[in-house]
Amino acid sequence: MNDADTSAGNTFTIVQQMPVFVWGQDSLNHYLEKSIIYPPSSKKKNKEGTVYVSFVVSETGTIRNIKIVKGVEGEPELDAEALRVAKSIPNDWIAGKQDGAKVNVQLTLPIKFILDNADKKK
Repeated sequence: MNDADTSAGNTFTIVQQMPVFVWGQDSLNHYLEKSIIYPPSSKKKNKEGTVYVSFVVSETGTIRNIKIVKGVEGEPELDAEALRVAKSIPNDWIAGKQDGAKVNVQLTLPIKFILDNADKKK
């Protein structure tokens, strides 16, 4: 499946060997948890949701073309925070492979904003 053509070659959405974060998915999840700063305005309104962020893991294991593909309706602060955190993800990726060759792969990452019970207004 071929997606868009980029300056570094074709970008795929599904490949035989998908890219992976060098330190593992649990480590990436932990990084996201520790990096997210819940926007105070969204917290005050008890707003929760999932922001879907798309990016390309390049042949060299770096990420680029980071963008929001689906945000939380009416909560641009959550979208902005998800984008900020996604842009800070370390470029420590093992590139995806197709037919044994490293290729550019577009991934979509869900970033969930969930308030702790203590943070929710009664």
